[in-house]
Amino acid sequence: MEINFYGVLQDDVQKVVAVLLEKAYKTNKNSVLLVPTVEEAKSFDARLWSAVSWLPHCLEGDSKEEKAPLVISFNGVSQSINVKNNASFCFVFGESEHYDLEKFEKIYIIFDLRNQNSVKFNRERWKDLQQKNYAMRFYKQNQQGKFEETKL
Repeated sequence: MEINFYGVLQDDVQKVVAVLLEKAYKTNKNSVLLVPTVEEAKSFDARLWSAVSWLPHCLEGDSKEEKAPLVISFNGVSQSINVKNNASFCFVFGESEHYDLEKFEKIYIIFDLRNQNSVKFNRERWKDLQQKNYAMRFYKQNQQGKFEETKL
């Protein structure tokens, strides 16, 4: 399992997530997007059907979940991931807290470096995951909007 952290400095974090989701979609492997709130699930749902970022998907629990290339999951207080699309990739937005990430090939954790609470939360997440000896990388967005691998 490979874990990639993306620290966003220049863009809207949801925009960065949408770009990464589009890249994953082009690999023909299914994905799940974990979000911490119902409002954010609805926001991504609307954004991913827009003309700017059209990406076939559904919300968890939808009748099309098994066939959807992307499922948006809001689990509330549950920390298990039970989507039915056999996702290979897991995208974690914000401060979603989940513990059964081992079932995925790749994990992408995307957060806002301009938000100190988010930075603190993800530093702790990095430390926790590092203790499990996962292959981890941190990519920080530079002033031009490109992501460069660096140290957290």
